[in-house]
Amino acid sequence: MKCRVPLAPGSIERDFITVAITVEAAAKAEGQSDTAAVGRGKPQVQYQTRYVDITLPVRPLLVSLKNLTTGRAAGFADEEAAVVLTGVNLQHVTGVLFGDQEARVEGLGDAEVLAMRVPKASHVPRGETFTVPVVFKTGVDGKGRIASGGIYTYLGEPLPPGRAHRHHPARDEEQ
Repeated sequence: MKCRVPLAPGSIERDFITVAITVEAAAKAEGQSDTAAVGRGKPQVQYQTRYVDITLPVRPLLVSLKNLTTGRAAGFADEEAAVVLTGVNLQHVTGVLFGDQEARVEGLGDAEVLAMRVPKASHVPRGETFTVPVVFKTGVDGKGRIASGGIYTYLGEPLPPGRAHRHHPARDEEQ
């Protein structure tokens, strides 16, 4: 179930819905028992309405992940690259993991955008790549984990000229 609240420019999923519950009960005169009210002909009916908030399981959703240097979800392993993550329901995200390493998030609580510094990865050999899952940390204690469905690719240092290697756009263009 999804409950959307209109906002500019789009909408955000709410973490609860309010439900009106109306209960029908036989009315009784003061000092009269419940059975006496029902026992004589057609009883008077009272309606009582109560409003109850029901908590919904709202999950953060990743829309895009972009390294500001490379323009894609990839960056050099020896850098703490600036990355912008956009999505929906990010207001309850308490941290972001790249593989098993925590990113340095620069401001939490926004429902649609998170800016962060990706942790370095020292184990990526020259000319190689290493892909890790992006995981949201949630909950007051930060122990909740929700797979975002996104991946981030760490790029090793380019090989020296003349050796076969994968194209690394930002660094190859600098040389």
